[in-house]
Amino acid sequence: MKDSNLELRNRNKGEELKSMSKTILITGASSGFGRDTAETLFRAGHTVYASMRGTQGKNREAAEALRKLGIMTVELDVSDDASVEAGVKKVLVDRRRSSSIRMSSGSFASPAPCSPPCARSVMA
Repeated sequence: MKDSNLELRNRNKGEELKSMSKTILITGASSGFGRDTAETLFRAGHTVYASMRGTQGKNREAAEALRKLGIMTVELDVSDDASVEAGVKKVLVDRRRSSSIRMSSGSFASPAPCSPPCARSVMA
């Protein structure tokens, strides 16, 4: 009886964690703080989109390493509005929602959609 109760509690705990997980887009995730954040949040059970410039070029190895872990990668250049829009749109289409945006090139988090001009005004 004890074993079955423990198994049930562990199963319920797993379901609770799943329902609490978020979809998170992280910019600047090819290295440093952005990459550490992506890996940490992924290990904590969240769905993570790691964005960076040059996923097929200079950051190809970083992107491949993240994908091997199970982290999705997105081509995104935070200095280019069209690139930001395309990257965010990809995440929204894939997941139908995003719970948070973390820009490691500054300090910004948004629980709601925020346009590039909105993000620039917060970062200014």
